Amino acid sequence: MSTGLRERVRSGGALLRQRLAALPLRAKLTGAAMLLLAAALFGPHWNTTRPAFDYVVTIDVSQSMNVRDYELDGAPASRLAYTKHVLRQTLAELPCGSRIGWAVFAEYRVLLLVAPAEVCDNYNDLLATLERIDGRMSWAGASEVAKGLYWGLRTVKELGGNHGIAFFTDGHEAPPVSPLHIPVYDGKPGEVRGIVVGVGGDALMPIPKTDPEGRPLGFWGPDEVMQTDGYSAGRTGSTTGEGLMDESGKEEKRMKPTMTEHLSSLKGAYLQTLARDTALAYHRLTGQPELLGALTAPHLARPAPYRADGRLVLAGIALALLVAAHLPVLRLPARLLRRRLKSQ
Repeated sequence: MSTGLRERVRSGGALLRQRLAALPLRAKLTGAAMLLLAAALFGPHWNTTRPAFDYVVTIDVSQSMNVRDYELDGAPASRLAYTKHVLRQTLAELPCGSRIGWAVFAEYRVLLLVAPAEVCDNYNDLLATLERIDGRMSWAGASEVAKGLYWGLRTVKELGGNHGIAFFTDGHEAPPVSPLHIPVYDGKPGEVRGIVVGVGGDALMPIPKTDPEGRPLGFWGPDEVMQTDGYSAGRTGSTTGEGLMDESGKEEKRMKPTMTEHLSSLKGAYLQTLARDTALAYHRLTGQPELLGALTAPHLARPAPYRADGRLVLAGIALALLVAAHLPVLRLPARLLRRRLKSQ
């Protein structure tokens, strides 16, 4: 570049700076906003990560989940209905990139209904499937919660990936389980992360009885359910109630019948024991904000790839500049400053 051309460029730059400096503050702010909006048209973005949460949500559909010890819109609601209500709200609040699948538990098994799918892209389908979950899906009258939880953990593990489990149940074992014979988890605690969610109230409530189509048949009576565990019941074919023997040849210790097994309440302490033995978290279902907080706890998160959109950032700054340029209150300090400088 020749010396003359360099001088013309330098003088032209100086003139441009002078003219820009002479522009009113409103023009400067408006011009800067227009430049930011023009840059936003090119769709700037950057790749990053954000927390996401993956669960196979497993819902107990045994008949004790029909106990009405919650309230919705001022009316009594069953444990199952309240669980679905809170999950419906929570599904809408999970961050995009999270994945949710649905499963149901009855007897001692877990049936996977929908494999984990991304919540934002599949929101309507996930919601529609949740709406169809009810007690008619139960295939047996028994409810062996510990075995069901362990089955659910195996199911999630076999799916592969980085999924966790969210197991919703009232903890009501039917038939009852002796504290001496709680099923032992044969997996590796902590291999599958997740949470056990206790559903129900503290007071014993009658358990509604329904037919296979979900039609009510009254309530279960004390003589219609087992009131003690299988070990205490002894040999079913023995007229004298002969007891069962352990491996050493001694008779198994028997427990007295509770006579309350036809009633149900949340078995929170029992569920906490199961959660501790499997290295899962425990949460009592009381409402949507609390459940969302439990499901999105930092130790349950995984980093999900995320393409951050810079257009919103640029547009937000541009909007702030335009507001500052055209809102008289915000321009007042600048006018006062200029007057003070002129008076000096």
